[in-house]
Amino acid sequence: MGFSLAVELEDLGYDARLDRAIADLGHGLEAARVAAVDRSSVLLLGLGEPALGKPSGRWRHEGMGPLGQPTVGDWAAVRVDRGLAVIEALLPRRSLFFRKSAGRSSAPQPIAANVDVILVVTDVDRDFSPRRLERYASAAIAGGAEPVVVVNKADLPHDPDELSTTIEQVLGQRRCVFVTTRRDDGLVPLLDEMAPRRTYALVGSSGVGKSTILNRMLGEERQSTLDVREADGKGRHTTTRRELVATPTGALVIDTPGMREFGIVDAHEGVAEIFADIEEIAGGCRYRDCTHHGEPGCAVERASAEGIVPAARVQSWIDLQDELALNEQRATESKPSNAKKRWKSINKEARRMRRLHGKLGMKDR
Repeated sequence: MGFSLAVELEDLGYDARLDRAIADLGHGLEAARVAAVDRSSVLLLGLGEPALGKPSGRWRHEGMGPLGQPTVGDWAAVRVDRGLAVIEALLPRRSLFFRKSAGRSSAPQPIAANVDVILVVTDVDRDFSPRRLERYASAAIAGGAEPVVVVNKADLPHDPDELSTTIEQVLGQRRCVFVTTRRDDGLVPLLDEMAPRRTYALVGSSGVGKSTILNRMLGEERQSTLDVREADGKGRHTTTRRELVATPTGALVIDTPGMREFGIVDAHEGVAEIFADIEEIAGGCRYRDCTHHGEPGCAVERASAEGIVPAARVQSWIDLQDELALNEQRATESKPSNAKKRWKSINKEARRMRRLHGKLGMKDR
C-alpha cells in the first residue's frame, strides 16, 4: 500500500464495529475518516478521492461542544450530494487524546481520535523530561490509547541503560524505543512496533523530530522541517496542523504540532495508572483525605524519606492531582445552571420584543 491520499476504507482501519454503527444511522450515509481539520472545512479520506466536508446545519444547530467537534482520526457518517460531503454525525470513538485548552480555560481540546498508540517523542538531549512523559502518558491512558516512548537522536552521546531505567521508573514496563533519523536503519526499532491499519499519533515538544520521523517513514518530505539550531540542538518546528497519513507499510500516522503547554484535564484514570506504585502506598496513610504534606501517619512521605519512591515523583503525583482538581473546579464554576441559561434566554427574548414593539408604536401589556 502506498501513501496516496486515495485510500480504501479498510486500509484506514474501517471494521465491523464501524460498519454496524453507520448502518444504525440510516440509509444514504457513507463512512469517511477525518484526515485534517482546517477551520470549518474537514479533509475526508475513504470516499474514493479525498474530499472536503462540512458539518450539517442540523448538527451545528444542536451544538457539538468542545469534544464533539470533528478532529483528526475521527470516523464520520457522511452524506454525499452533488459532490459535496456533509458530515451528519461522528461514529463512536474508540479513543480520544486531548489536553486542557491553553490559557485559563478548563475546556478539553481534542488532539486526535481513534488512536491505538500515542508515540511520545522526546530525545536523548535537552528535551528529556520524566515529568513531561508522565503528563503525556497519563493523557494517553485516560483517553483509551497506549503510550510508547520514542527517544529520538540516539546517534548523540547518551547512556541508553540509564535513560531506559529512568523511563521504566516513570512509566513502568511500557515500551520504549531509541531511534535516529540520521541513519538509514535508524527507525527500524520503531517500525518493528508498528502494524498495518493501526493508528499512531506522534506527540511531543517542538523540535524533537516528529516531522522528520514521519518524513523518513514516508520516504519523502511531506512535512517541512528546518535545520537544527546550533544554540540548543533543536530542530526548528514547522508543522502547523494535525494530519493523518498512510505510510508505505500500511500504518496510519498522525503528526501533531509541538505543544509548549500540555495541561491535563479529566485524566484521573491515567494518573492513577502511571502512579500506581504511589497510589498503593497512599492506601496505607492514616487519614483517607491525607494531603501528604506533614500529616501524621503519611505513608507516602515515609516511603519518600526512605528512598522507596523519589521525592520528585511524589511531588509530580501531587501536582497533577491538584491540577486536575483545579480544572474541575473551574469547569464547574464556569458552567451556568440550566435554569440560569433558560431565564437568560427568556429575558433576552423579552427585551427584543419590547424593542420591536417600540419601533412599531405598540404598548407593552
